[in-house]
Amino acid sequence: MSFISEKGATGALPLFNTSNDTSLATLVGSRYDTSDGREVVLVQNGGTAIVPGKLYQAPVAVGANHQNLVVAAYTAPTANLPASVTVTLGGTLVTANQYATGYMVVVTNTGAGQILKIASHPAQATATGSVVVTLEDTPVTALDTTSTVSLVLNQYGSSNGTSVSTNGVVLASHSSLVQPVGVSFYAIAASTSTVPTYGFLQTKGIAAVLIHGTPAIGLDVGASASVDGAVDAYAVATGSRVGTAIITGVDTHYMPIQVEL
Repeated sequence: MSFISEKGATGALPLFNTSNDTSLATLVGSRYDTSDGREVVLVQNGGTAIVPGKLYQAPVAVGANHQNLVVAAYTAPTANLPASVTVTLGGTLVTANQYATGYMVVVTNTGAGQILKIASHPAQATATGSVVVTLEDTPVTALDTTSTVSLVLNQYGSSNGTSVSTNGVVLASHSSLVQPVGVSFYAIAASTSTVPTYGFLQTKGIAAVLIHGTPAIGLDVGASASVDGAVDAYAVATGSRVGTAIITGVDTHYMPIQVEL
């Protein structure tokens, strides 16, 4: 079950290190402070090696077929079993535990506004069939068959699915941007189909990042609309804000910004 916790004083692994230890899967998304005031987050990489000085984003969501799903049944928790929700898929299969460590958002009607961590679910062989999603969090308001829900991947990466590399973090895309999750500051090897790779991205503090254009000193920067993994002058309602330029940017250079993710 989700619970309140302080940020760790000791990291899940040493800074600038990577690991293939699968026990780290339960710590993905955990944030840690460095001795110089920066903040980092533990992520699982996708299928391409991470390089320093780039902006990275959450795994790409499945899309509409896993959103606004009808609840076919809700099973309340018992002394021995957690709560579960049976949902009807919209036309795209789910693989076993694809959304484990991710979230179920109650979109409309009974229980609307809740976000519930997902523990597990089986695969579903019928794209428009139903799947039973077991929750880690117990809903404060029980769901019913009027409720609709959306399934959300763990934004910091997950080894679940048919391939370990499928749902890891990826380079921020200028053409199909998902939520930015951090700036890379050292190399992290790619996950393979069977072996995950874990490491840190930076979420707060001074970081070097690839610049597109010439964002002005002291102004906001956001994900570039032209260059993958780069930042540019932030334009409201056209992208995601990443932080603030510390000095005037120079196109194609790696320069310092204050990251605020």
